[in-house]
Amino acid sequence: MPTLLGILLACVLAAFLWLRRHMLYTEPNHIAITYHEIPLPEEHSELDGVVICHLTDLHICEEERNQAAVSRAVCSVKADLYAFTGDLIGGTQGIEHFLSWLDAMGASVRPAVLVLGNAEHKKDVDTQKLLDALHSRGIVVLNNRTVQMQLRSGATLQILGVDDPHTGLADFAAAARSLDSKHFTLVLCHSPDGLADEAFPKADLVLCGHTHGGQIRLPFIPVWWTNTRRVRGFVSGMYCGASVRKWIGATSPQARVYVSRGLGTGGCRARLLCPPELPVFTLRRK
Repeated sequence: MPTLLGILLACVLAAFLWLRRHMLYTEPNHIAITYHEIPLPEEHSELDGVVICHLTDLHICEEERNQAAVSRAVCSVKADLYAFTGDLIGGTQGIEHFLSWLDAMGASVRPAVLVLGNAEHKKDVDTQKLLDALHSRGIVVLNNRTVQMQLRSGATLQILGVDDPHTGLADFAAAARSLDSKHFTLVLCHSPDGLADEAFPKADLVLCGHTHGGQIRLPFIPVWWTNTRRVRGFVSGMYCGASVRKWIGATSPQARVYVSRGLGTGGCRARLLCPPELPVFTLRRK
């Protein structure tokens, strides 16, 4: 009997050690590159074939986590635009480490447009230092404003970006002042909580992060944690139709909202049944 008990305990210990390694090292380094086609109305056919790569929730810090795997995944994608939707950094030295990563990536993540997340607004973070560094590197930061960005293909894409809604800094009304409703509009917003804003503008494609897809998920059990406050049901993946119109009254009929599982991890560095994700979107004529 003691031998049987010892075998059982050894099996439990082995399973625990395997699960721990999987959650901390294996799954966070398996970046899922997901591909999606976004239908274009005929009037926006000049954007046909434009590719957008979405990076969010990298949480790069002084501790080496899965940055090498993220770099390999990003370098394998050729996009016309790289859209960052916040939570780029983690820890007190996050700015320096994120900028080092960005410099090492170089042209692999250009041209880039970026909005901030709640990680960039923590008390020990010098947000202005980060903004200045991004500006000096040619990164377009959208803090509650809209730009018309000309892509390498020659097409012009309208992009609206807001500051972090999780910390109450998003101002959709200010961002939409120069919005031209005749153009295809890409909206960048760190958290899906922004969808509940009364001033949410007309949009064709909305890219969010923040939820980490739940990060640690269990079989047959609904996601128990998304860190959202105002919006429920937007966990990960593509949302369209009635689920979107419920929140965004002024959006385009064909609008799609995509919530990425993100690339990194926050305070808890483990992932389970929720691998990091690098979504890639191709705009296509109907």
